[in-house]
Formats: sequence, structure tokens, C-alpha cells
Amino acid sequence: MEKIKSIIEKVKCTFRNICDTIKKIKSEYDFYKALWDRPEGKAAVKNVFSQIWYLLNKVKPSKIEGDVIFGTGDPATTGQALGVLGALYGFIPEKLHITPDFEEQKYEGNLHVKGKLRLIHVVIIAVKLISDRNFRYVVKKVLAKEGAKNEQQ
Repeated sequence: MEKIKSIIEKVKCTFRNICDTIKKIKSEYDFYKALWDRPEGKAAVKNVFSQIWYLLNKVKPSKIEGDVIFGTGDPATTGQALGVLGALYGFIPEKLHITPDFEEQKYEGNLHVKGKLRLIHVVIIAVKLISDRNFRYVVKKVLAKEGAKNEQQ
């Protein structure tokens, strides 16, 4: 009888934990959705993505070459990964050779990447983001929410 009561108690506790997690996710979603719906939130996200695009254009490698052998251990997931790579075929340099291994789980290769990363580009992005009042507004709201969450714990 005690064993059955302990099992029932564990099931109740598990359901409570699941419900608490769902409530937490919903409150997080509601907060970020409300923040996104504000004009400041949309402008901040647009600015962040434009800065990321700027950085990616400045950092993109000028030369990529090598041999990569990969396998997940499961032929189905290796095939799915190969399908994604096939969709990106136009973006993969000719000197980068990718070989799937459908039998074993392995990730090995020899890769040579040449490019430039200048600190000034990162500094420019940081200054642009910090000077954007919409970005500061969003960061302030998120940090205030995180601070309130930490105080509750």
C-alpha cells in the first residue's frame, strides 16, 4: 500500500512540475511577445540583425579548403544532414570536400580558413547598438525581468 501511495505522489509531483514549467514558458513567451509588439522592440531587433549582417559581411572568409568526414552513427540522420548540405551546395566552396560516413559516428577533417577579423568592426557595432535608444530600452526591460527573477529565487 505504501508503494502505491509513493508512486501516486511521484506522479502528482511530476504533473505539478510539468504544469509549473508550462506556466513559466507561457509567462516568458508573453513577456517577450509584448516586448516584440512594441515599436521599440521591433526597431531594436531590426537594428541588431542589420549589425549582425554587417559583421558577417566583414568577417566572411576569403578562402576555405579542406576535407571533412562526418557520420552520426545512424544512416537516417546522416542522410538528413547530407540533404541539408545538398541544399547549401551553391554556398560550399569547390575546394571543401565533404564525405559522409553512414556506418560510424565520426567528425574528423582538415580545414583551412583564411579571412580577416578586425576589432574595429566589433567596436563600431557595439557603439551603434549602445547609442540606439530602442536597443537600450529592450536591454533594460530584459535585465529588469532577469533581476526580478533572480530576487524571487
